[in-house]
Order: sequence, then structure tokens, then C-alpha cells
Amino acid sequence: MFDSEQELLDVFDESGQFLKTAPRSQVHKEGLWHQTSQVWLVNEFGEVLLQFRSPQKTCFPSRWDISSAGHIPAGDSPLQSSQRELEEELGVLVDQDQFTFLFEHKEPYIGENHVDREIAHVYLVKVPQATEFKLQESEVSDIRWIHYESLLDDFYKNRSLYVDHENHFKKLIDCLSGYEFKDLVR
Repeated sequence: MFDSEQELLDVFDESGQFLKTAPRSQVHKEGLWHQTSQVWLVNEFGEVLLQFRSPQKTCFPSRWDISSAGHIPAGDSPLQSSQRELEEELGVLVDQDQFTFLFEHKEPYIGENHVDREIAHVYLVKVPQATEFKLQESEVSDIRWIHYESLLDDFYKNRSLYVDHENHFKKLIDCLSGYEFKDLVR
């Protein structure tokens, strides 16, 4: 079985300059900067897909989260990792040219057992609401669509049911406010 704590990650300084590679467990224990990929799926109605993290997850089990996300293994590009995570977690295979880069987000999280200093590369992928998903049960136990304009309100009302991505959500909503949703699905 794959041991994610021994997965090698590229380590960076705060400005994004590569320093070295290190096991994921060391990266979190020492609070080293590393990269993650985040993919937001959006449909023709202006809804974003949320995933409900599996109760088996060690961090933030049984909480609503970004459509798809993951650590970027050493040597991988953010786009390669985003494409792979989307297929693994949700069973959705999308060509790389359908990923729209939205923004990079840096925000440290100080938890009980680790310090997570992520440089998150955030992408948008447009899919029809009728897309069929195949959930990776060890990662995702449920999914749901929510209109992007309702996301923050739902987050504030049900904060204990969400991974605390408040600033990510705010940036996402700012980006999505500029899209014409009737033209999203190709």
C-alpha cells in the first residue's frame, strides 16, 4: 500500500524558489513550503462541485472541501498533478487544455500535529452538471453542487462541516464573478 507520508515533495522558500526534496512527513513536521494543486469544477449553471472528504482521511475527515486537490509529488508540474488528482478522486479525465489557471494561493495552516505551508496552484475546469463521477472511496465519500454565490454563506452557516478554506473561497468567488456561465460548457 502507498504510504503518502513518505511521498517525496519538492520544498521551496517563501518566494517559490526550489530548495530540495523531502518526505511529506518531514515537510509537515518542519512546516516547509511545498506545492499543492486545487481544481474547482464548475458547471453551466454557475455551480461549483464540493467533495465531502472521507471519514478515513487523517486531516479534516468528513468535511466539505474543494472539488479536487492534492500535494504535488517531487518533479511533477501543477497541471500534471491537477489532472491526475481529478481522475483519481472523482473519476473525471480531462485534457490539460481544459484547465484554466485561476491563481496561486499561499497560506500557512497551523494544526495540532503539523504545519502546512502550501503554495496552492488553483485551476478551474468546466464540466456539464450531468457529468458522471466515480468517487475514490478512500478520499471522497460524497459530492454536491452549490452555486458559487452561495458558497461563502453556506461556509459561514456550517463552518464545522467545511475545511477552513475561507480565503480560497473568497478568491474563487472573485474569479468566477467575471465568467458568463451560459458559455461555460463547450
